[in-house]
Amino acid sequence: MRDSDLRTVRRRASAGEEVAQRALDVYGHRLRKYAGAFLAIVPGAHAVVFTAGVGENDPDLREEVVGPLAHLGMRLDPDANRAATGPAGAARIDDGTGSCAVLVVPTDEALEICRQVAHLLRA
Repeated sequence: MRDSDLRTVRRRASAGEEVAQRALDVYGHRLRKYAGAFLAIVPGAHAVVFTAGVGENDPDLREEVVGPLAHLGMRLDPDANRAATGPAGAARIDDGTGSCAVLVVPTDEALEICRQVAHLLRA
């Protein structure tokens, strides 16, 4: 069975499905790999930003990505990370001791589509 919703994959992994847990492990590994690669080529990066559906709503994923990258200057505040879920607004979720801020920034894709369409209609 294929699932494109990470919440479903997490539920399946919690129920003991090995393939779902493997999918989560691979997903987290790839995100860490890309975050580390970007930080390597952008020296002095000021922030790592989680956004959109998964980035805004999955504190476990943020911990899985950022936790192992502490040596790159990112350290989560567990309470702030858990509190920054849903449409609460932008939040800083690092503990303030690292060299790179970690943020959760909500998106509104529908609003952006409307803005783009309005721009094209005015052109």
